[in-house]
Amino acid sequence: MNKVVRYEVMLQSIISSVLVFFIFFILGKTVDNEFLKIFKNIDIFVIIWYFIILLGLGLLLAKRFNRKLFSFTVNTTIKAGGIND
Repeated sequence: MNKVVRYEVMLQSIISSVLVFFIFFILGKTVDNEFLKIFKNIDIFVIIWYFIILLGLGLLLAKRFNRKLFSFTVNTTIKAGGIND
């Protein structure tokens, strides 16, 4: 289950990042807004660093989620009397 959560978080991070960059890139070329003009001049290395940082934060989030989930299931099992009662 740990690997599934990690892959799911990584996939969601990649898809959402690509979607956001694609939308901002398209809007930056079509809409005359100072904020969106920033995205026209983004270097490829900035995008790569963004993906690396986002994936790292996503993996930290997945690790924390798995730890909380494990703690919850262990506590629930202990309170229920265990498996062999």
